[in-house]
Amino acid sequence: MVYIIFLRGINVGGKAKVSMSVLKKALLNANFSSVRTLLNSGNVIVKCDFKVSEIESKLSKIIKETFDLDTHLMVYTLDDLKYLIDCDPFDVKYDDFSKKCIGFTGSITKDKSSENIPREDNSWFDGFDEIIYFISNQLYLYYVNGQGRSKLTSLALEKKIGQPVTVRNWNTVQKAYNLALEVSNET
Repeated sequence: MVYIIFLRGINVGGKAKVSMSVLKKALLNANFSSVRTLLNSGNVIVKCDFKVSEIESKLSKIIKETFDLDTHLMVYTLDDLKYLIDCDPFDVKYDDFSKKCIGFTGSITKDKSSENIPREDNSWFDGFDEIIYFISNQLYLYYVNGQGRSKLTSLALEKKIGQPVTVRNWNTVQKAYNLALEVSNET
């Protein structure tokens, strides 16, 4: 099975440095196959027969032993990521993919009772311009003035929802999905 893994807080602002080539080599040595990395911000695609909990355990151990870091990992199947892309609540006027993001939590819900009830809830974050939806236990964000200028950080999001979050812009999400799709089509 193909998995997409988003590592939280890797290679941001010169902190939590993780070499993607070293990580790739370590994953291959740990019986992951078709390992691909995307950009330098902790986006990893792997093929393996492990369960999600095993991937989390093995990868956490590899990162700790190789880089002396503890970090959160958000692991998704190819179908999960496709589902989350399809849940995009933003209409065409929000087409700047560098400003449109998903805050990944690692735990996805596909509860049909709430799936079609996206909630734009800026009351959580008074004083912010961002547009926020919470769907399938993921945050869909549109940073009106750009993510780099926003005070709405992953840490602020985590405090509000009470769980770890790692944010990726729509360009990265689409590239990760397409790369994972390529890996799934390999023989």
